[in-house]
Amino acid sequence: MDQTEVELEPTLDAPEEADATAETEASDNAPVDAEQALAKHMREYQTALRLQPGDWYVIHSYSGHERKVKANLEQRAESLGMAEFIHEVVVPMEEVVEMKNAQRKKITRVRMPGYVMVRMNLDDDNQVLRLVKDTPAVTGFVGDSRLKSREDQIPTPLSIPEAYEMLAPSEEQRFMRELEAEAVNTPAPVVKVEYEIGESVMVTAGPFLGQTATVADVMPEAKKLVVTLTLFGRDTQTELLMSDVSKED
Repeated sequence: MDQTEVELEPTLDAPEEADATAETEASDNAPVDAEQALAKHMREYQTALRLQPGDWYVIHSYSGHERKVKANLEQRAESLGMAEFIHEVVVPMEEVVEMKNAQRKKITRVRMPGYVMVRMNLDDDNQVLRLVKDTPAVTGFVGDSRLKSREDQIPTPLSIPEAYEMLAPSEEQRFMRELEAEAVNTPAPVVKVEYEIGESVMVTAGPFLGQTATVADVMPEAKKLVVTLTLFGRDTQTELLMSDVSKED
């Protein structure tokens, strides 16, 4: 099977760093909800399928030769002056994680072995059909009409819902990879820090309501403070939400 392997490295948690006096820019945009973004993109993708020229057909090929068929068909269409009829050739792919030799590997493989999808227009002389059928490793079309001659068989195109069903899984994975890459390259918004270590604050909620405390540490990502309180004559440290304290006047 035609596939690509990528060894996955262990994921290490980045150390948390809190600069109590630092103030960073807040993000102007709320984080994108991945599920909503995906749903919106797939609706737009299905609409685009309906507007594209040509019809979708499915080609039978030898298993393991799908990407060679795609490359050969595109090259033949160009060299024979028929690129205007062959709009797009697609080998639907998928990413899966497999265990090999006790290691996790990300595998990119053909999702439908033995099949290649092509979006094309037919011509009156059936030259386009001959171009496709004469491509090395192609054995025919899915949905060929049962006519006497193989050369004269007219394949049945897919409906848009059928084409979408076959293409959507690969497009969903491609879009999610794009979202993940954007998330990695986009700096995470950092909370504006209003408190400093050593500062006195007043507790405004919870069991220590009304007590004065001293800031011992600031955790901006968690929006918490570690404060020192005097309880029964002894200094005691505890965590409080920033929303549960206020600056002393």
